[in-house]
Amino acid sequence: MVYVALYGSTTTPPTLRAYAGATGALLGSFLLSDQLNEGASGSPTLSADGSTVYVGSSDKNLYAVDVTAPATMKSRWKHTTGAKVDTRPLVAQSRVYAAGFDGFLHAMDAASGVRIDPFPWKTDAPFMADVTRSPHGTLYAGSLDESLYALDDGGKVLASYRLGRMQFTSPVPNGDEILAATTKPGRLHVLSADLKPKWSWEPENGDQFRASPVVVDGRILIGNTNGFLYALDATRGPR
Repeated sequence: MVYVALYGSTTTPPTLRAYAGATGALLGSFLLSDQLNEGASGSPTLSADGSTVYVGSSDKNLYAVDVTAPATMKSRWKHTTGAKVDTRPLVAQSRVYAAGFDGFLHAMDAASGVRIDPFPWKTDAPFMADVTRSPHGTLYAGSLDESLYALDDGGKVLASYRLGRMQFTSPVPNGDEILAATTKPGRLHVLSADLKPKWSWEPENGDQFRASPVVVDGRILIGNTNGFLYALDATRGPR
């Protein structure tokens, strides 16, 4: 199954759609908003058991949709925030986290949508980067206030590091390190789990990083708006 979340227009309603992975056949859809110029503004996330899709919307809501029967998808719950949710929700154990344009890191019970206290946690600027989680349980969130934050699952800030604006690019845990690509300046940072800088790299004649890095076979792959895709040694850094 492939799930696609759409932003609405005058000709296309804002929907979550389910397609057959093998054939591309449309199996069902769910209306995300009754307003045409609203809808999904970030990627959807599927629960580990495949029963629920979580998706943020420009109408200020985070939706949980029951997808056990694609032809008759239905709402499990809807959580209203203070602004649009441009980022991809993170599902971790029994919780759903979402970084919002209202500057809050929201945490909800995955089954009910009830807010988890002492969350939400707030910065002074919007989020346009996904919240991510390390295998050790630490949450990482990059804000437009130009800082990267590490938090525990109770919402306590463990560390922060001012590295630049993260817009459309999200922190990526890689073993005991965190990879973070900034938009302004266009630079790739490698930090320890507690956000101590290890090394950084900026391509010659580079522009902005607006895509998250990925690690494949010991190499960091990342694209830049100058039109180039770069591969770096993840263990040794730039040479």
